[in-house]
Amino acid sequence: MQLAEDFSVPKWLRVEPFGKHSGWGKDKPIWFERLERDGWILTAAGSIVKTDFDAKVKIEFDPPITCEKAHPSWPTDTR
Repeated sequence: MQLAEDFSVPKWLRVEPFGKHSGWGKDKPIWFERLERDGWILTAAGSIVKTDFDAKVKIEFDPPITCEKAHPSWPTDTR
């Protein structure tokens, strides 16, 4: 990986790719890594059913991507 021309970072700063899917976009890996870090669990990954990069909704999943996290005041399910 090379930095852009005339760009530099301080010697103390280390820059590395973010995981094996670096550069794939903000959703994967960054968004999912942050969700996992914050205690969210992926419960349904969904499948892409429609892709239209000219539309307002570019990618459609069915079922939707869903994540769950225990409520901090009620961390255990009492059902």
